[in-house]
Amino acid sequence: GLIYKQKPDKKHFDYALLLGATAPRMKSRFQHLVSLWKEGVRFDKIIFLSGERPIQDNIDLTEILVSEVIGQEASKDKKQKARPATEKEAARMVYMATEMPDDMRAIPVEFFSTSRTWLVDRWQRGNTRDSFKNWANSNPRPGSALIVSNQPHLLYQQEVIRQELPEGFTTQGTAQEADPGGQIVMYLDALALWLQNLKIRTTRRTD
Repeated sequence: GLIYKQKPDKKHFDYALLLGATAPRMKSRFQHLVSLWKEGVRFDKIIFLSGERPIQDNIDLTEILVSEVIGQEASKDKKQKARPATEKEAARMVYMATEMPDDMRAIPVEFFSTSRTWLVDRWQRGNTRDSFKNWANSNPRPGSALIVSNQPHLLYQQEVIRQELPEGFTTQGTAQEADPGGQIVMYLDALALWLQNLKIRTTRRTD
């Protein structure tokens, strides 16, 4: 379950939850969601679960993102080059820059940003659990949620979200196939995170 593409077997969800990451990874996840829409999968609201992580030009490929937004916006002639400062702002720009069917563009979209926390000597970005708790604290109406990630991270993220779901929610996960050139350490890390969070669930049941 860490390598191959995962697609939902349902055709309608109340929410599509797209998990934050670097700008290129969020772009890949959102393009996957657009592809699912074109295949007939529907959702009533799109939720980006991002954070206050400061943007890093070398990993977020900021120049490319800015140029893509300019290419999509009607204000192209004005040469506006607003740059994202945080992951949340990058998520907004990913949404702005991505081509999608008009009926999908009409769906409500929300951008949630999770604060960083101080960890000994540095600021730590909120993780998947932090991001989902932040959204759950907004008291969303219970329903079905499509979790949009990428391999090999889907199993870990899906497990965390299931643990934090308020009563009345159901989930399915979806992700594109893993990068064939990915290093084995990436898969081992994803596997370790998944197993660790399975252990957390087992401990909670025991308690």
